[in-house]
Amino acid sequence: MNNTVATKEQSAVPVGYTVQSVITRIAALDIDAAGNAEKAAWKRYTGLACLSIAKAWDKKKVVELVFGKGAKPSKTFQNMWSLAEKARNNMVGNRSWAEIKLMPIEEALDTAIMMLNAHMAVLSCSSKNEYEKFCNLSPSEAEDKRKQEVADKAAAKSEAEAATAQAADTQQVAEDDATAKADALPERTAAQAAMAALHEASRDDLMDVLSHIVTRIGTEDLTMVRDQLTAILANMAAQAEAATQAA
Repeated sequence: MNNTVATKEQSAVPVGYTVQSVITRIAALDIDAAGNAEKAAWKRYTGLACLSIAKAWDKKKVVELVFGKGAKPSKTFQNMWSLAEKARNNMVGNRSWAEIKLMPIEEALDTAIMMLNAHMAVLSCSSKNEYEKFCNLSPSEAEDKRKQEVADKAAAKSEAEAATAQAADTQQVAEDDATAKADALPERTAAQAAMAALHEASRDDLMDVLSHIVTRIGTEDLTMVRDQLTAILANMAAQAEAATQAA
């Protein structure tokens, strides 16, 4: 009879950690877990998320208990819960969540953190970001992924260097083509050089040049110039007359 009573009394005692013990700790951690590397708050937060999942507590219920009814969970909560879901099956090692969920809260949390630390060591991870990248992989898979990342970086670097070299080659070819075209052009004639020089010349300068030209050409050329000038003057007079009549 006494044994029966004792058994009933023992069955009334909660087995393992309670939801309230986890909720209280998550609420206290939520503010400083985001970047507190010294205290490794993210590890405790992840451990508490793992303990919640181990007890099959509904995530929405946990969010409501931590943040209030209708409130949205913090980004830290979302990140740590996601990390716990990714890591929990691989980090457990030789232990089991069935065993851990029967422990008191402090023992259960310490065990979860020890397992997380051991898992990080196995995966050669030294930070949360690195662990999050590899936590759902086996050690060999993590090593393969690291090698692939190194190879991808090397390939990307090589591709960028090749693109830079190609751009430099293209620019050099363009410069060489421009130089070749410039070299292929004939040098300016004396007339082209004179006209370029006289482009900004004053009337007096032009008259001086004209006088000089007249002294340099023969009678036949002067006659031709005279005829051309006569035609030009006649044409200009006709245009002026037409403009006057139109006005």
